[in-house]
Amino acid sequence: MEGDDRVKRLAAVSLALLLLLPACWLDSKNIWAIEPKLTYEEVRGFTDGLAAVQRGDIIGGKWGVVNAAGREVVPCVYDTVRLYEGSGGLIAVRLDGKWGFYDQKGRELSSRIYDDIGYVFNGLLNVERDGKTGFINASGTEVIPCIYQFRLSREAMRDGELFAVCLDYKIGFMNAAGEEVLPFQYGILTRGFSEGLAAAGQGYKMGYIDKNGQEVIPFIYDIAESFSEGFAVVQNGYVSNKQCGFIDKAGNEITPLTYDDARPFQNGFAAVRRGEKWSFVDNTGNEIAPFIYELPYDSNFNEGMAVVCRDGKYGFIDETGKEVIPCTYERADAFCDGVAAVRLPEYSYGFIDKTGREIIPFDVYFKESYYILAPWFNEGYASVQRFGKIDDGENWLAYGYIDTSGKEVVPFTYDMTKPFSEGLAWAKQDGKWGIISLEKLQKATEQGVLK
Repeated sequence: MEGDDRVKRLAAVSLALLLLLPACWLDSKNIWAIEPKLTYEEVRGFTDGLAAVQRGDIIGGKWGVVNAAGREVVPCVYDTVRLYEGSGGLIAVRLDGKWGFYDQKGRELSSRIYDDIGYVFNGLLNVERDGKTGFINASGTEVIPCIYQFRLSREAMRDGELFAVCLDYKIGFMNAAGEEVLPFQYGILTRGFSEGLAAAGQGYKMGYIDKNGQEVIPFIYDIAESFSEGFAVVQNGYVSNKQCGFIDKAGNEITPLTYDDARPFQNGFAAVRRGEKWSFVDNTGNEIAPFIYELPYDSNFNEGMAVVCRDGKYGFIDETGKEVIPCTYERADAFCDGVAAVRLPEYSYGFIDKTGREIIPFDVYFKESYYILAPWFNEGYASVQRFGKIDDGENWLAYGYIDTSGKEVVPFTYDMTKPFSEGLAWAKQDGKWGIISLEKLQKATEQGVLK
């Protein structure tokens, strides 16, 4: 009798423990790199194996950095932190309005002396001190000292080996060792080098120079932009009377300067505007579609398709200019991994393929499986929210992951999930964060553990 009671008590305890386990306990050992145990308020995606994390209140909490094993390499004592891809692992930290730096192992590289930080260019990070700008390397050393005037935009810098910097309101060029390569003689609209040439200003006109400072394309334009995919936007006139077109690297006009606006080439095409409507040109200067579209911000071809907007509705054109997916959606995002997120008037999201076929269904508001947030796929998976009603009529909101076929590869049992980056993703459960491993997730799916 006593033995039976002991068995019953053991069974009761076991059941209680099972009920306390997360809803995905069966698969947790297969998908977690770090199981839920990190008590941070907020987390960010991984960059070079590091992620920013926050303790305390969402407003006013302190930030630090953890590595892919979940170990805190920079303590959560800073007002904010930033991680920069391509910087050699620099970790920027700010406290009381000043920035300093750590390396990937959490070793302090410099005291907090900088007022602002900018972008990474050619392996160096732009910094600002006492109103002057310069660049530091991965060890925190100022290789281009903070003695130069205003910071050029990252877009203006583009790519290449030379740094465009401003002194006495003239632009010159330096190398990564801090040596002056081209003198400070160019106008302040000068861009950095891109594809071997820099758009430079002399007097009131702009043209293009090579890395020896030789004039390659004459200074005959009012505005000249950086080269992209072998072509550059050039402009004569300003504001209401400006006329834009494209030239190649030999200075030949591949389109006449007749457009009211133009954007750089990307993936073989560039957006151009006449009046209030937009179209695209290919790299021969041919207009592939009629001027009937309102262009979404930063719309470019991606995976052979471009988002367009007509009469307030969104759809897609292909590289021939054909509207292959009609403009019927309230919103549309660019294709990624062969699928695109689109929204219907009922505020429900779904995913379509390049034929417009619905591959991940649209669900009606308050139905059991309604996705209220449909971001891009990252590394083959999307973190999505599902919204609906539970049996007693209360609303519920949960997070999980789907693949590009719409299959739920990680169940909707989480308080929050983040997109995958570098094969890792954050997931929150019962107030604690864990790290999901993409490699383990894929293995678990192949083995049929996740169904």
